[in-house]
Amino acid sequence: MDRNKTKPSKKYDRVMPRVYSDSRLSLNSRSFVTRHEKSPAKVGGKPSISNVSSSVFSELPVVLNDYDPIEHVKKVVTPRVVKPRKTIKSLDPCLSPVKPRVFARPRVSHRPPNSAPSLPRRDTEGWSDSLRQCHSSHSQTQLHELKNEIQSFRETERFQALKAKLYESCGVVLNDDGQLCEDKSVQVEPEEKGTARFLYADDLALASQAATFEEVEGTLTAALRKLGDYYSQNALRPNPSKTQSCAFHLRNHQANRKLDITWEGVKIQHCSSPKYLGVTLDRSLTYKTHCQITKKKVSSRNNLLRRLTSTSWGASPQVLRTSSLALCFSAAEYACPIWARSAHAREVDVALNDTVRIVTGCLKPTPLHKLYSLAGIAPPSIRRKVAWSVEKAKQECDSRHPLYSHTAAPSRLKSRKAFLNSEVSLTDENPQNARLRLWEEKQPQDPFLPLEEKLAPGNSLPWHIWKTLNRLRAEVGCCKDNLCKWGYTVGTNLCDCGTAPQTMEHLLSCPLCPSTCTREDLLQANQNAIKVASFWSGQI
Repeated sequence: MDRNKTKPSKKYDRVMPRVYSDSRLSLNSRSFVTRHEKSPAKVGGKPSISNVSSSVFSELPVVLNDYDPIEHVKKVVTPRVVKPRKTIKSLDPCLSPVKPRVFARPRVSHRPPNSAPSLPRRDTEGWSDSLRQCHSSHSQTQLHELKNEIQSFRETERFQALKAKLYESCGVVLNDDGQLCEDKSVQVEPEEKGTARFLYADDLALASQAATFEEVEGTLTAALRKLGDYYSQNALRPNPSKTQSCAFHLRNHQANRKLDITWEGVKIQHCSSPKYLGVTLDRSLTYKTHCQITKKKVSSRNNLLRRLTSTSWGASPQVLRTSSLALCFSAAEYACPIWARSAHAREVDVALNDTVRIVTGCLKPTPLHKLYSLAGIAPPSIRRKVAWSVEKAKQECDSRHPLYSHTAAPSRLKSRKAFLNSEVSLTDENPQNARLRLWEEKQPQDPFLPLEEKLAPGNSLPWHIWKTLNRLRAEVGCCKDNLCKWGYTVGTNLCDCGTAPQTMEHLLSCPLCPSTCTREDLLQANQNAIKVASFWSGQI
């Protein structure tokens, strides 16, 4: 019995120190125990040698045979700075290491009693009358206004000095008031004889005139040399690769003659049709190339205008007219005082006629004078003539014009129509009145189509009614009689009513239409005309 009692104790004493030699987490991670037998001891009984079976710890020594204790790794503890607590002792300024705060001492005024009082302390007892008046509210306001005036004067003077310096670097002269002495387009006469310099913003043109090409080349080369010196003195960099030269003459046997001009050691490129300020020039100054380019530009803008209309739908006629003036006519009339008298200017009119057809909705066979009367726009030739007349008046009367007081060279050919040789000028007449006057002189007035620079009546109607109304007014539409004349139909031109041929006049009183109207009704666009136009809108 003693042996049975001592053996479990030895086994327990040998095992338990090894079990608790490490932490429970490391022990569980290295343990392979998968089952646990239930103890036969009574529940609630006190464990003893008698009621504890030897099989309780039978597997435990086997599991812990290969157990090796893990060395403890010391955790690195980062030191924390702990702010000391404020205690009564620490708040004592005598015991605290912090230096006590030194308070500023009040300033003591050592002013003699007879001197003027300081401004912060307004003790008005010792003030004189002049001092009281100086510090009054009115005087303070005057001082404030004077201060602002001085400040604004200094800012204005500084701005004027900067402005004058910038303009001086660009070659523009300012007067005493800081305004431009000359217009944006400036003409300068250099020292070289026989040359002229035309400057507009940053575009500079040098011109020279002589009997031979060699003289022109020598003169322009010397002028460019002087211009290069000016650039070097003002820290500017010339660009000879972008500079072009061109010769204007009527010598057809030397049409391919190129100018030999060098600048900064680089030969200037010769261009037969240079473009200056948006105008394409040619050798004989016929402006043929410029008119062709302008025509293509207006035609491309007409394609944009067509997007606003169709056979049954379209924008407002007022919108179409405004868009045509802004897009097409503005591009077609750019710099027209120069090329308006050219024989190739009529090529631009072809594209503008198409523009007016889009606005009115009329067909191509419609007479031109009816087209422009319905659209309320003067013909292009009249608009160009008025434009060059206005420019001619500026050239004769305005001293800021670059061609002021210039005399035209004697013309050798009658076909040459230079700007300086034109005699038409508007001095007192309004350009709008001048257009109407020239329009009436050129075209006989039609009582059914008045000449006015506004749309015909009925411009607030829908597009399909507006288009049909204009075709009835112009007497050109897709009726059977016109279709037979144009070769689009082979059959008869008899109307469906069977009474007469279907002409544009017959449509106004056709029995098939529930309403009839006259030419006066079409001009006024009253209810009768609107009913007739709405009835024939899908047919003509």
